[in-house]
Amino acid sequence: MLKIKLFIILFILFFSTNLQARTVGNYVGIDLIKTNLSFSMEATISEPSHQIIKSRQTVPSSMHSFGFKYNYALNYRGVFISPGLIYEKNNVNNPYNYSSIATLSNISLYGKSYSKITQRYGVKLDLGGDINNDFSIYGTIGHAVNYYETYGSLYPNRAYFTNENTKYTVSENPWKLNKGRKSAPFFGGGFRIKLYKNWLLNGEYNFTRFTIDTKASEQTLTSGKKDYTPEKIHFNNNINIFKLGINFNF
Repeated sequence: MLKIKLFIILFILFFSTNLQARTVGNYVGIDLIKTNLSFSMEATISEPSHQIIKSRQTVPSSMHSFGFKYNYALNYRGVFISPGLIYEKNNVNNPYNYSSIATLSNISLYGKSYSKITQRYGVKLDLGGDINNDFSIYGTIGHAVNYYETYGSLYPNRAYFTNENTKYTVSENPWKLNKGRKSAPFFGGGFRIKLYKNWLLNGEYNFTRFTIDTKASEQTLTSGKKDYTPEKIHFNNNINIFKLGINFNF
């Protein structure tokens, strides 16, 4: 819904304003970034009975950092298209004890869990229009590689009891640290304001959602004489990024 509203606004502004061809050429810049990260978890256990355990979405945690960007703009009668590259040092960490549900924060299955986005890089495409000589707006779509770190478990301890008071034993520590990278699309919009000659102020918002599938552990779960193999935990990440930066046009 947010994406639809954004592009409707852009469409109206493009065709209801006397646009002029001002956004053109190369743009390089640096951004001050605020990254908001929240996540939920889904743990699946097929044996001894099929279970899907879901957590609540955490309250977002934020980190201020920096990023770099490059764009090249082509302009036709005030409407421009601008492919570009981005790099961001996000370094944002969201521990599960930030949950808005206090009781869930104390559950050992989730209480130590966290999701972290360290950095990302990618490509983007801006489509926008020049409102006047000094101001332009744009919508953006892109694809980025996100470097992540997650920590979670299918089981709270090495030995625990089910609702039927059956004891299960895990051979190793079931809490696992996972690191990797995941590519995902992002969407958003922004503006540019001319400051002085070739220097511009830039503001942008974009968001992305993606799921990370991680193996909880490599060992088996034992109940009596039967062994069960642990399955996966799904980390569902929501990332909102706000940028304010300086651009140089040449």
